[in-house]
Amino acid sequence: MLDHKQYIDSAAQSIVRTRNALFLLTAAAVVFLAIWYNDYALDWSAKRLKITQQAVHCLDSPTLTGTPMTRSIPTDCEIPFKYAADGGLAVPSPSNHYVVTHEDRREYQVLLDTYTKQFEDGNKVNIPVFGAVIDVNSLGIISTVMLVFLSWVLFTHLINERRCIEDAIDQAPTEGEKVTVRCFLDRQTFFSSVRGSGWIAWTAMMLSLAVQVAIVWTDYGTYSLGQYLVGQDTMKYIVWFEELGIILLAILILANTYIWVGISRRTKVERVGQSGTSAEDETQTASGHIELAPRSEG
Repeated sequence: MLDHKQYIDSAAQSIVRTRNALFLLTAAAVVFLAIWYNDYALDWSAKRLKITQQAVHCLDSPTLTGTPMTRSIPTDCEIPFKYAADGGLAVPSPSNHYVVTHEDRREYQVLLDTYTKQFEDGNKVNIPVFGAVIDVNSLGIISTVMLVFLSWVLFTHLINERRCIEDAIDQAPTEGEKVTVRCFLDRQTFFSSVRGSGWIAWTAMMLSLAVQVAIVWTDYGTYSLGQYLVGQDTMKYIVWFEELGIILLAILILANTYIWVGISRRTKVERVGQSGTSAEDETQTASGHIELAPRSEG
């Protein structure tokens, strides 16, 4: 038969595993959010490439190739040329009679080639753990698999944590010690009824769902383009798969929240138990085990 402290140790270890699973889910959601925000919402590489292409195109504008007296910078070329000037490139101006040399044009082309390569490289995402490289347009598929899998892992750890906590409490020999164990585990679990950290965990779980919704919403916006690239049927199945990910994440969040509430209620203690034992009547040893403090009689 297991010693009661072994039940407590098992519960404490299950709490650590659950916390690690939650942190891993949060980290994955933040990574996918950063990729989505940089490559979809902001898309800096595409913006740099586009404004440089505009600057190169403006070099051949008819208003810059006319007679010296009629040359001028078109209104729609002012911003691209300002961007080029900030990058150290020569731009048409009255001081050079609106003429850019062939050498300066080559610098424009070099910059354009550099931004083109950055844009192509930016469409690739490295997965550190597996060393794989995926196209950014496959982000929705990868995020669906990873976020659902990690949410399922969190679900299994939460179930195990609840069982271990229940065993640790039920195996306590007296009612007073059950109160002590509840108080100890309530301070250890991330889903404490006292600290309110469960809401932080719930927010982290909701972050994964919000990221998946944002990615799928973006794929909706590029649906017509995807049909030309991969075909209508393939694009339809991709979106269906990503939508399934949203449904599964929502179900897992509800299930995890239900278990979290159960853990919070199971470890919740009154400041004074039925036997008159105070919830502070326990001490924690350096090894991580708890010891019940002796109680005075009478």
